[in-house]
Amino acid sequence: MKPPTDKQLATPLAELETYGLSVRTCSVLETFYKAIYVGDVIDANPETLANIPYFGPRRIEEIQEALKNFLADRQVKTVDECIWDNEQDC
Repeated sequence: MKPPTDKQLATPLAELETYGLSVRTCSVLETFYKAIYVGDVIDANPETLANIPYFGPRRIEEIQEALKNFLADRQVKTVDECIWDNEQDC
């Protein structure tokens, strides 16, 4: 896989929802890891992520999978599906 572009690194983390990152995981990353952009988490190692409250192996796999999908430009949800899912969680 080729390295991420500057544009990809500057993408807001919340945009990874269409690539498989849950809103909850994004919120925890923003709150406890102070991650705002893809570049803030792209090089994070699993051991560091495991120290974040409320994180376990499943969340780390979710982040890794969403990043792989993002870098390969493989969306797993449409924006409309993300909106629908978020409304159902309320």
